[in-house]
Amino acid sequence: LFRRDLGDFRVTPIAGTDGAYYPFFSPDGHWIGYFVGSELRKVPIEGGAPVTLALLAESVGADWGPDDRILVAGREGRLLGWVPASGGPIELVPDPMRMGRTFPSLLPGGRYALVCTFNQGISLLAVVDLRTGRVDALTTDGPVAADSADPATLIPSTDAVYVPTGYVAFSDLAGLQRIQFDPVTRRVGSRVGDLVAGLAKGGYGSQYTVGADGTLVYAPGEDADRGAFVWVSRDGALDSLGFAAQSYGTFALSPDRHRLAALVNAPAGPPELWVYDLERRT
Repeated sequence: LFRRDLGDFRVTPIAGTDGAYYPFFSPDGHWIGYFVGSELRKVPIEGGAPVTLALLAESVGADWGPDDRILVAGREGRLLGWVPASGGPIELVPDPMRMGRTFPSLLPGGRYALVCTFNQGISLLAVVDLRTGRVDALTTDGPVAADSADPATLIPSTDAVYVPTGYVAFSDLAGLQRIQFDPVTRRVGSRVGDLVAGLAKGGYGSQYTVGADGTLVYAPGEDADRGAFVWVSRDGALDSLGFAAQSYGTFALSPDRHRLAALVNAPAGPPELWVYDLERRT
């Protein structure tokens, strides 16, 4: 990890953070929490010895609350729980609906958190009750149980951040979006248009954050989840199959090598299954 003041182009490496991912600040800004392998750690922002807080495999985000507890998502979203900022065992949030909960972002009051979950293959914006574990999708009809919401009303999202000025910022296949949000009623309003197109994102989520005053900081770039199919020869040469770059999921080549089946992540709605004819390039 590196530290940079926003008014300065110089960056300062933070010792002891090799291999770090998913960094996040403490509320007072004096510490940085992060993950290395299967460990949750923290380190002083000015540098110092890192402290291991807990063991957590397959981490997918965390948020540091004002009560000096850290809300963590692990096991690819199958685990959500609290870790004391001083270190200790994980206090699990109930999971009665058996739904994945990733990239938590605490809402005011500490009772609820924004998360992303899945419904019929759609990664969607939701709110989890941290006492009961109930997951409600944020929909155009208001909060609805995420396992029974109408797909037509869902808000596709891969990660989201609550903005105290009355919005939720979230990323989808089009870029970074903003929507009006009331944290008390947990109802969304109208979208306020695209914030950023060409947002850098990939395996570790989208590269942006929002400060308490509403200031947005982001990295421009490509969507690393978009790719194109190519043949690779044994000497490393690449030969395009001739199909457009898209957000592809898993894929499989037919035994005769003439066709390719692939999941394509659609801009809205669940993934679609496509079959490509490699000879006709259709």
